[in-house]
Amino acid sequence: MLADLAGPGVMGILGGLENENSYTIEILRGVDTLLVDADIQGSCNEFSQRRDELGIEPRIQVMMKQGRNLHRELSDLKNRYQRIIVDTGGRDSPELRSSLLVADVVLILVQPTQLDLWATEKAFQVTSTAQDLNPNLQTLVVITRAHTNLLVTTARDATNFLSDFSDVNLCRTIIHERLAWQKSILEGRSVVELRDSKASTEIKLVYGEIFDGRVSKV
Repeated sequence: MLADLAGPGVMGILGGLENENSYTIEILRGVDTLLVDADIQGSCNEFSQRRDELGIEPRIQVMMKQGRNLHRELSDLKNRYQRIIVDTGGRDSPELRSSLLVADVVLILVQPTQLDLWATEKAFQVTSTAQDLNPNLQTLVVITRAHTNLLVTTARDATNFLSDFSDVNLCRTIIHERLAWQKSILEGRSVVELRDSKASTEIKLVYGEIFDGRVSKV
């Protein structure tokens, strides 16, 4: 279903550390990738600057772009890179709605809490509207910051909740809350570069589902 992502493409991400980590995996695999920071918080740009300060290679190409006409600039950039990852932040915004007009995939990160699940319903409404103008847009969901205690069922409950929505693709892999994610910010490295086995395995599996087309229908 996502085989077309092997070539040029634009992927929008609604916030989270997964954007920097997905980008790092891309460049480590030799994919010519641009990370567009369209979030007013500028976390991707801060992460890139942190790597530069510490002299970490490879460098991350970050371009800060905001505004309602973001889709026009992305359309131009799409022909210059193999892949573009856009961080629009975890909220509805002009940048999000604009990028969805030209994106191949929108990745929605969902924490397994009731408030987040309610907010996700609104996000689905935005992506559904965007699909009227961009029929090729795929909506993917990743459950993130799940409890590592297997006795806590919130992640499973979130999966059941998401199953009520049509035209939504849910990644099988769940990203759990681990100290490695915070450590990666301080050290300017992805969890793959930190060689944290559990966090690294999870992000690699999510990456594979997104870019290698192994995402299941909810």
